Amino acid sequence: MKKKIISIITATYNAEKYLEKLIISVIPHLSDSIEFIIIDGASTDRTLQIIKKYSRFISYWESKKDRGIYDAFNKGIQKSNSEFVCFVGADDILLDNYSKIFLKAIQNNNDYNYFSSKAVVDGKVYGKNFTYNDLKDEMCAVHVGSLHRRSLFQSVGYFSLEYKIAEDYNFLIKCKINLKNYFVNEPTVIINSNGISNRKYLKTFFEVFLIRKKNKLKNIYLNIILFLFDVLKISFRKLIKNFN
Repeated sequence: MKKKIISIITATYNAEKYLEKLIISVIPHLSDSIEFIIIDGASTDRTLQIIKKYSRFISYWESKKDRGIYDAFNKGIQKSNSEFVCFVGADDILLDNYSKIFLKAIQNNNDYNYFSSKAVVDGKVYGKNFTYNDLKDEMCAVHVGSLHRRSLFQSVGYFSLEYKIAEDYNFLIKCKINLKNYFVNEPTVIINSNGISNRKYLKTFFEVFLIRKKNKLKNIYLNIILFLFDVLKISFRKLIKNFN
């Protein structure tokens, strides 16, 4: 089997509300270079019906109980057949430029092992270039849709199941200075602002706090300040959003 360049991996569980829109956004990007994998956690709603409806576009899918989203991601990595893997939520959307942008970036910048971009959230564009030192302060990478070269997983292992929401941040921290990010200065994805990291933002920021603590990225006092700042920042955003 010819090796692909990119595997798009989606973890689902009772995702009937959004999944079809995601799949429709992914289909135009599928080719000899890009494959699509769905790992479902034994959904009980119409998710499986939607997956079966579009099964001819999906290189691999399964529906079995798992131990959360990062367990599903790990299964997807193991089933993938590509040099790069990316992870897209069932409630997210790939923009029309996604494949063209990233395939060109890979072709012209082969020395990098991570490719990221900007994203659209609630109509606003977020995302910036970053280094490992930037990650010591916060999760500043737009993880949705970003490309991980397979060698990163071979070097530091798969996603840990210790963290339920912020393991993507923990994984990038584990890569340390070996992480070489190439940044695409335009949005390639639309991220649903009601995803689990926003709905459970206190738990998300506490996991980030624990990751910084475990990896000794900051002293305890500065770590607490960063945690409080993150909580206040998103609380203020939510207040403004509700007010509008």
